[in-house]
Amino acid sequence: MKNSDRTLLISLLTEAAAEMEKLGNNVTPWSRYDICQDLGAFIEKASRKLATGDEEDIKELWGIFVPTSDWDDSGGSVTLANKIFELLNKLYRDKILKKDE
Repeated sequence: MKNSDRTLLISLLTEAAAEMEKLGNNVTPWSRYDICQDLGAFIEKASRKLATGDEEDIKELWGIFVPTSDWDDSGGSVTLANKIFELLNKLYRDKILKKDE
């Protein structure tokens, strides 16, 4: 795993969290997050955890940024989501797709 890729991922997640925070109380249809602000708060928390090495939220982040999922339904930037999803796949694909034992 390249540290520069992980650093870029954390930076992009922080940007994504800010984007959702700006959308505030807009409803996020078909999502477990009621409003964009809730989605942004989760992404921000997950990015802070990832910065400390805690990868607990990787699968949830993947589910948020996979094409046509929570992020897209919430009106987020497609370009930003694609960059994040590409890095998640590059860095954590095996871990994400591994079945829980």
